[in-house]
Amino acid sequence: MKEVLKKHICIALSVIMILMPIRANALEHSGDSLFFYALEAWNLSTTPGAISLTTPASISPRMGIIVNFDANGGQLLGGHDQRTTATGDIVSGTVGMGNMPISPTNPGFMFAQWNTMQNGNGEIFTGDTVVYAVDSPLTVYAQWGAELSFGGNGVTLFTGTDPNNATHFMPRIVPVNRSVAETAGVAWPNNPVRPGYTFVGWYDTLALNGGTRFTEDSVISINTVVHARWQLNPAVTVTFDPSSGTISPGHTGTRLVRQGLSIRTSWNSPHYLNRNVQWEWSAPQAQPRLLMHVGFRGFP
Repeated sequence: MKEVLKKHICIALSVIMILMPIRANALEHSGDSLFFYALEAWNLSTTPGAISLTTPASISPRMGIIVNFDANGGQLLGGHDQRTTATGDIVSGTVGMGNMPISPTNPGFMFAQWNTMQNGNGEIFTGDTVVYAVDSPLTVYAQWGAELSFGGNGVTLFTGTDPNNATHFMPRIVPVNRSVAETAGVAWPNNPVRPGYTFVGWYDTLALNGGTRFTEDSVISINTVVHARWQLNPAVTVTFDPSSGTISPGHTGTRLVRQGLSIRTSWNSPHYLNRNVQWEWSAPQAQPRLLMHVGFRGFP
């Protein structure tokens, strides 16, 4: 409702400005650009510097819509506490991503985002956020967060560069006392994969048991590292049927294989008595109660 009201007010202001009897020299052309001016005083003459009815100033160009940046307990570099939209923005505009201030610092915290409310319950502010003249000057506030990092615990995770991509396991910056689910622009990662194991969750310990489990709804208050917890898949029996052949002495016709692993990865296959033939792999992934019927192929 607030945004709709803003737009209606801005449209009304635009109509008023168009209908106002503005003097010819209140608009200035420069190439293909048209610059708008804000009225500062009425003069008795069109000549700059003439006697003014109110102040000695004449007409000066509008410098854009002002946005103030509040570090909210942190510290900003000098000159980074205010930005304006482009010159000539009379109704709305954007600061621009390349014109945003350098992120502030706050010992013990990570900068999370800019927000239109000090408590973080407003709207996220970026260089692409549309700013309306009726709100000028607008103040946005730094939001401080904690870093949530992910460890593979036996598997290498793809770090990536996008915290909003569920396939990237780079650290997430979450506003203090909030969850990933409550943080815009941050996604909870997908479950990782480890051959021969089943993923059972993210925990704040490397131990096989105990610790605190973390999900996208967990509230993050301090910098936290969570580790993948794995459960070893049960073994299944693979039976080798030599058909008309025989198994080499000392080798049984069965092997135990972890679910999710190939036979070659889990254990070696039994040796056939004739050295001129080998097992023909016909089942790349073991399944429970698998009976493998082995074919043969010869070598010169």
